[in-house]
Amino acid sequence: MWVIEVLGYGFMGLSTLSVAWIFTAGIIEETIKWLFVANGALGVGGMLGYALGLDMNILLGGLIVWDIIMPLSTILLSIVFWKAYYRARQKP
Repeated sequence: MWVIEVLGYGFMGLSTLSVAWIFTAGIIEETIKWLFVANGALGVGGMLGYALGLDMNILLGGLIVWDIIMPLSTILLSIVFWKAYYRARQKP
């Protein structure tokens, strides 16, 4: 089951790396961008580390960092989406 979990985090990391570069307008979006880049590095690095047989304690350390990065980026992303929603509703 670890293989499936590591693949899931790896592909999530690839997806956040793919979309990170669209967030460029303002400090919140720049923060999201770099949190997504960090998440991508952790996801891809964890997948490669597991494939190379690194110690599981190292990989679980990355998971602890992920526990901070992902909720923070999700909260900031929701702020960006709410702002966009309200801007769209303000237009006549």
